[in-house]
Amino acid sequence: DGDNIDRLSELPNCVLLHILSRFKTKAAAATSILSTRWRDLFVSLPDVRLIYCVDSDGSGRDKLFSDFIDFANRVIRQRNKAPIRTLVVDVMHFVKSYHLAFESLLISAAAALSSCNVQRLFISVRMDKTTERFSIPIPPGIFSSKTLVCLSVNFEVDWNVPDFVWLPNLKRLYLFQFRLVDEDSIQRLLQGCPLLEQLMLFVQPFSYESESEEGIEVEVLHIS
Repeated sequence: DGDNIDRLSELPNCVLLHILSRFKTKAAAATSILSTRWRDLFVSLPDVRLIYCVDSDGSGRDKLFSDFIDFANRVIRQRNKAPIRTLVVDVMHFVKSYHLAFESLLISAAAALSSCNVQRLFISVRMDKTTERFSIPIPPGIFSSKTLVCLSVNFEVDWNVPDFVWLPNLKRLYLFQFRLVDEDSIQRLLQGCPLLEQLMLFVQPFSYESESEEGIEVEVLHIS
């Protein structure tokens, strides 16, 4: 009727967030240009999905990955403690030169566990076919959370279970592409999950050569 009322922006936040939840995080962030009313809505979405996927032979991948890390860190850090129900970090075509930037994203994710009360965390890293396997440290904070109920780690890179694990409310634990570094790692992990109901474990070969060319042999997998 020519009244120039922006009826969409007049909707309450809960309705707008429900609409934005149907988008991927990147697409939801793009709506921030619609109006000042929408500018910061996407950082309050309950589900955050940070996905990096490019053509395996695509040009400019390093720049794209750097932009992805900057965007992902900004999304997590600008939430101002708004609760996160599900946090997904999914990176494909990963190469060794990405590891320092990716570690910064893992640190942001670990900080979000305590500040945003994350309930479900899914981390997936799939290597580029031309890259040899290497190690990435996982921040201990990812294995120390009172709010996590589901944790899934799918790493094609090597990582170690921290010395201290405390996930008192974790009920579902999924570990894929996991390599045993010592015989006590799984038991140390399970002891920190007193309410665990589901465990899915895909273990890599027990004996392999490390980067230092020293053989690592695990003879016993102890689960109790």
